[in-house]
Amino acid sequence: MGLTVLTDPPTQYHAGFTLKGTGEAGELALTTPWGNQLALVKWQPERVTLDYEGKRYVLRSLADLTQRLSGAALPVAELLDALNGGEPVVDGWLLRRESPTRLFWLRQQPLPRAELRVVLEDTP
Repeated sequence: MGLTVLTDPPTQYHAGFTLKGTGEAGELALTTPWGNQLALVKWQPERVTLDYEGKRYVLRSLADLTQRLSGAALPVAELLDALNGGEPVVDGWLLRRESPTRLFWLRQQPLPRAELRVVLEDTP
């Protein structure tokens, strides 16, 4: 997964990920290319926890979390729908399915613009 926030200069984030759950409740583990866990995010209605660098942060929503971490609130529930084959429509975002295993999201509004690229792999 790669996220680029188109500020001046652009800010880029890259990580592997393992995702379980739905937009309502789930878990996302972010990993380095070597497989080390960077962060663990768990969510349920009205509560999101982030475990990162030995600390736990608690927020009210995934949008709040992604806004604080990257400067761009990401439509996480809709992203999960797209990962499961859906074609969600999100105001200000353009979704392009580049292949069955590659998704590209472009946030046009609100600023700053952002690009999110997701590559899916089969897991054993």
